Amino acid sequence: MQLVPKQEPGNQSSKFIHHFAKRNILSSDPNQSVTQGTSPMFSTIAGGILLWSAFPPLGLWPLAFAGLFFWLRLVADPKAFARPKSFRVVWLSSFLFWMATNYFVTLPHWAGFFGWPALSGFLSIYFPFFFASCRAMVHRFGVPILVAAPICWVAMEWLRAHVLTGYGLAMLPHTMYRYPLLIQTADIMGGYGTSFLMVFIAAAAASAWQSTGKRRIVSASVGLATIGLALSYGAWRLSYVSPSTEPPIPVALIQGSRDVRFELSTEQAERELLTQFREYRDLTVQARQRWPDSKLIVWPESAFPQSDAIPQPDEHQLPADKRSSIFDMRQSAQYYWKIGIGVAPMLDDTANQTLLTGTIPLLTGGHGYDAVRDDEFNSAFMFDRAGEDCFRYLKMHLVMFGEYVPLGEFFPSVYRLMPFSRGLSSGTEPKVFAIDGLRFSPNICFESTVGHLIRRQVQQLKSAGNEPDVLVNLSNDGWFYGSNCLDLHLACNVFRAVELRKPTLVAANTGFSAHIDGSGRLLQIGPRRQPAILRADVHPDLRTSPYIRLGDWPAIGMTVVTMLAFLASQRSRFFVRT
Repeated sequence: MQLVPKQEPGNQSSKFIHHFAKRNILSSDPNQSVTQGTSPMFSTIAGGILLWSAFPPLGLWPLAFAGLFFWLRLVADPKAFARPKSFRVVWLSSFLFWMATNYFVTLPHWAGFFGWPALSGFLSIYFPFFFASCRAMVHRFGVPILVAAPICWVAMEWLRAHVLTGYGLAMLPHTMYRYPLLIQTADIMGGYGTSFLMVFIAAAAASAWQSTGKRRIVSASVGLATIGLALSYGAWRLSYVSPSTEPPIPVALIQGSRDVRFELSTEQAERELLTQFREYRDLTVQARQRWPDSKLIVWPESAFPQSDAIPQPDEHQLPADKRSSIFDMRQSAQYYWKIGIGVAPMLDDTANQTLLTGTIPLLTGGHGYDAVRDDEFNSAFMFDRAGEDCFRYLKMHLVMFGEYVPLGEFFPSVYRLMPFSRGLSSGTEPKVFAIDGLRFSPNICFESTVGHLIRRQVQQLKSAGNEPDVLVNLSNDGWFYGSNCLDLHLACNVFRAVELRKPTLVAANTGFSAHIDGSGRLLQIGPRRQPAILRADVHPDLRTSPYIRLGDWPAIGMTVVTMLAFLASQRSRFFVRT
């Protein structure tokens, strides 16, 4: 066998496809253009606009199916994108989609105006990859579009969630996060399973549109049957009622509303910090007065930026220039909670008496420092009823260019361009704490956007015999000034709840704080960019989740198949066997 350059398309492949299409009523006719009268550029860009409209801020979720319908008609059309250069239109549509979706990147800091097109440009490679791989499976290897399209879409989303630490916002099923009936299948394969069903249904519609006679009837029937099965499964899962006879654990979620600002002077920043403390103190006083039976108070990420240092065996081990400041931070942190949510000059006698009566644990986000290794962490820590620091979780999944810069330890000068002076270090293990027998596991900010990370944490804790009953997400979305990022982040938390069948609590600066049950229902939700207090009466969800056991293996298998098809198609473009 010898490989020689291909001069022109051969006929064997097209004959095989034509023969396969005749035998398989769910395939498209390879000799018929299904987008006749419509330019590929129009269909591609229209599909991108419709898909963007399905996500927040518009949130018109049925348009996700319409956008997929436009795109899948192009995938099925053997005459569309006949030249490789035509895929530039797909990339352009993808780039415009991500620029419109990710505009919130520009809001925290001026450097975001450089990161915005860079991030969008990188994410824009995934839609062309979907088009190319799906067309290869359909037109080169004769795979029905009903099979090829959902497999390739899942592969695209799995790669996006993993490459370069992963980007989990704006996954396809997030368009439907406010409609629990439609997303219950996420507990089988994670969000990837719901994506599979959505693309399968859209492919059935595209196949029915382009077909005639018996083929059209079968395609439409398959699509309608899939919708019926998904809705039936959703209704069954939503009918669950917890059999637990134990009373719920009341938790107070505190949502402040302080936008993150980097242009402040040191003096202004100190005043802003005091104002933030007062806001959280006053909101906590309100929560204690309204719900005196609360068992836990939860503040957002960074609500307590001056936390105590990670305890050291000897204070004199600290560097000379850090001894007093770190010691003061530790002492002030414990004192801060012991006297009742506030440093002495901030509190009047009434507030003191209100908070000192029946003090309860506080879970909050703050800054952690390891003096031995000189490492800084984004952490969640808790003060118990005695005001002692009794629990700490160190964030495991850091945000690239938000909490660290790749290779920044070798080129520290790059941090001069960033809104932070040095990179943070990551934690190594998930943690659990218990309140009246109910186990809570915290995660911080964008960790909840990475589905496989939270699933892995739950699996690790389960293997250690300490499976959590409740997930708690501490977030500071004050970076994004009330933009669509708040909605996209909330959607991720909803899917974590459904995927793992774990009630999820969210305490988020500027919103959206929320109480989400194990079926993804938003039982409580805070306002956008306004302070609020929420009460969550938390029950354990005793259901099992297939996704905890299966993990991403089905999605990985689809990714392998898609990559092989893509690589094989690219190889056959340039070589033929002789």
